Amino acid sequence: MKSQPNGWMLRIVFYTLICVNFTPFVPTYVLAQSDAGSSSIYESRFIVDMPTAGVLPKNTYCFDGTYFTNGGLLASFTIAPLKNLNLGISYSGSNIIGSGDIKFQKWPGFLLNWRIIDETRSIPAILIGANTQGRGEFISRKSRYVTLSPGIYASASKSFRWAIGSFSWHTGLNYTFEQQAGQHTPNFWIGFEHSIGAYGAFYFELNPNLADKDRQLSTASALLNIGTRWSIARGVTIELKVRDLLENSRIHLGIERWAGISYIRRF
Repeated sequence: MKSQPNGWMLRIVFYTLICVNFTPFVPTYVLAQSDAGSSSIYESRFIVDMPTAGVLPKNTYCFDGTYFTNGGLLASFTIAPLKNLNLGISYSGSNIIGSGDIKFQKWPGFLLNWRIIDETRSIPAILIGANTQGRGEFISRKSRYVTLSPGIYASASKSFRWAIGSFSWHTGLNYTFEQQAGQHTPNFWIGFEHSIGAYGAFYFELNPNLADKDRQLSTASALLNIGTRWSIARGVTIELKVRDLLENSRIHLGIERWAGISYIRRF
């Protein structure tokens, strides 16, 4: 049975405290620079699901792996052949870990990101892009993912430093290609990120998910997600994501807990 709406705030506080206090599980002697914390050398490229205006620097590549509900695994590879240009490919399947038949998505996901304006003291970074990779398992009978892909989008990010670390805000507009017939609804999102010491970060994302009108899959459309990421070696980051804090999904019971790892290197 789902929790009552008046328990939403308690769940948000509980999982926020878990994410912020994830640091005891990361030995300090293995921490190093990557894309988390005030000492990060790479930019964060996603909040939880939705993109920031961050990109990989030229002549780098990244492998990402995300473990999600129902034994699912999403693997992606991104490369930066030119300054401010990222290209990527991804693929996922459910029941990869566990039992039962493995169910793969119908086709690979593709990513193209181009940052058209770099961040300055007075203006945010601006990025335009396209990403056909949704989140969660692929539902064959509906030819879509549990969470719709971003589709085409424009995103903006701005960072600030203050006494206790670094803070960033992220926002954007998108139009997914997976809308139901006759639906043509754009969407937006907003997110915040704050460093936790030199090697960690906590982040929050609100995605109204306006384009998803399928009430067989969700009771309401908005997605509230939080998470934390930690640099554990140079170029290596681990993540803990807590998704759907408002418990809007009709497919999954309760809040989803995902884990991920990324590996960034130069070529």
